[in-house]
Amino acid sequence: MKDTLVYVVRWTGVPCAPTGGPARSTSGTSGLTTTCELVDFLDAQTGKVLYAIEATSL
Repeated sequence: MKDTLVYVVRWTGVPCAPTGGPARSTSGTSGLTTTCELVDFLDAQTGKVLYAIEATSL
């Protein structure tokens, strides 16, 4: 991304399944037991995603 103008789009509180093992289901849910943050880096000229990351804590 060097010398590239980018937009950073960030979502917080997105339901997601934890990694590192099977998802734990709580009564009546589909195994989504935590929330994540998602960050996308978009090329400002084309709108294409250059890089994306998802984690429980960034």
